[in-house]
Amino acid sequence: MPRTPISLRRRPLLPRSGIYGLAAVLILLFLSGCSHQPLQPWHTEALTAEFTAAKAAEFHTFEGYRRLEDRLFAELDEKVVAATPTGPAYALVRYSRGSAADPEKQATNWNRSFELTAEAPAGGVLLLHGMSDSPYSLRALGRRLNQRGYWGDRPAPARPRYSPLGAS
Repeated sequence: MPRTPISLRRRPLLPRSGIYGLAAVLILLFLSGCSHQPLQPWHTEALTAEFTAAKAAEFHTFEGYRRLEDRLFAELDEKVVAATPTGPAYALVRYSRGSAADPEKQATNWNRSFELTAEAPAGGVLLLHGMSDSPYSLRALGRRLNQRGYWGDRPAPARPRYSPLGAS
């Protein structure tokens, strides 16, 4: 029986039609990702009261930082919260007044900087959240440390983004 010669040429992993099909699927996915909803006010508004390195020299105390934060939240309320609709479609939108995610509905707004004090502190702790997070994410850890006698220390002069126990 004669043997069939074996081709030494490597076959492509995907035939040409497969490559074209894959390219078409990727293009469709890209185009469907580009047809999104319009941006909301929380995506587009530029808030001028935000803390910046240029403003760092203005704040030498935690109270000073909190005053800036008060101005920022007032501006946020004016420019974003006031422009965000309410109702069932916005039930989980953080900036929709009265929604389930509205931090103002809580007894303590954990999205604001906070300090947990201790009568006889065992030490001081500074908790810093990541850029896309908020002090809320550090609440449980801050409470746990506070129960063990730790206190969030006062800020050092002109220290950018300093906030005791989970501030923003």
